Amino acid sequence: MRGLVFQSDLLGPMAAGSGFEAQQQNVAPCTVADVMRAADCAIPHDLAAGVLLNRLAVQGSEVIPVEKNGRLVGIVPRSDMIRLLLSDAEERAAA
Repeated sequence: MRGLVFQSDLLGPMAAGSGFEAQQQNVAPCTVADVMRAADCAIPHDLAAGVLLNRLAVQGSEVIPVEKNGRLVGIVPRSDMIRLLLSDAEERAAA
């Protein structure tokens, strides 16, 4: 994997005028390489969920890419991890 582009990475350049309006004014458009982040935050597909929770807390990322054999196989959003925690909490409360 070479890099990641998050929604927040695109909003800054768009707000700065490098979107459609800039193209109409013959301003050089922003490229993916200009806004992408290094993909060094990817996790292996077999990482334990508890370790992932810790990484989400430390990194503050909204999503974490998942790799298997050096290839992107998925993305885990923070909302999925919160849903997992909440479902476990409901099961513990019912017990």
